[in-house]
Amino acid sequence: MGDTSPGFTGSLSIRVDDVDALWSRLKDVASVAYPLETFAYGMREFALLDPNGYLVQFGQESGGE
Repeated sequence: MGDTSPGFTGSLSIRVDDVDALWSRLKDVASVAYPLETFAYGMREFALLDPNGYLVQFGQESGGE
């Protein structure tokens, strides 16, 4: 049957309008890769792992810390 592991490397980033609300809806029902955080590069984001193990990041611009 062959190798069925993911062949994609990297991550998928999706910008959203209200990352805090999305985090509240998903944090307890999804596989969290890293929790909601504000980063110095100007994004407030979190990441989940999809069922195939891919990293999917959700974020919005924050203006930095």
